[in-house]
Amino acid sequence: MVKFAIAIIGVVLIVGIGGFFIFSSGGEGGTEPSPTPGVDSLSTFPTPQPTTAPSSPTPEAKPVDKSEVSIEVLNGTGTPGDAGALSDALEEAGFSEITAGNADEQDATAAVATYSRDLPQSVVDEITAVLEDMYEEVTTRKATLSGDYDASIVTGTKKSSAASSPKASPSPSPTSSTEE
Repeated sequence: MVKFAIAIIGVVLIVGIGGFFIFSSGGEGGTEPSPTPGVDSLSTFPTPQPTTAPSSPTPEAKPVDKSEVSIEVLNGTGTPGDAGALSDALEEAGFSEITAGNADEQDATAAVATYSRDLPQSVVDEITAVLEDMYEEVTTRKATLSGDYDASIVTGTKKSSAASSPKASPSPSPTSSTEE
């Protein structure tokens, strides 16, 4: 009975060792797999291919009704009519809910526009373009505004009027004319 047990253990060991060598070589008769040229890693996993999800239409931004954008314009220079001039320019651009007044300080050199974080970028860009046409220097920022305004603007130094208004024609000089 001892001889029978030793024989079974021997057969199990031979089969186990043989199976180990066969499975560790990948069943290819002992040849090593060669790496793919140009690939640094030895991974044998297939490279995942990108999948394309069904395309869905990109939602378009809804146009903003300019009449619903509330703008506060404050005269920051102390020059009478500065806030009114900017209000007029914004109205020409299509904005209608504009409140004009005076800033606490009247020595501003740069026009400063503070926009609500919720105001669409297209509206911010449009208002900023109006400001850049009128003022020498424009500073913009986004913040949480107090009050019911979507934008608060303090006027600054205007661009020189010579560049924006037509040049005056010189007065006629007297000429001598002789009649014959």
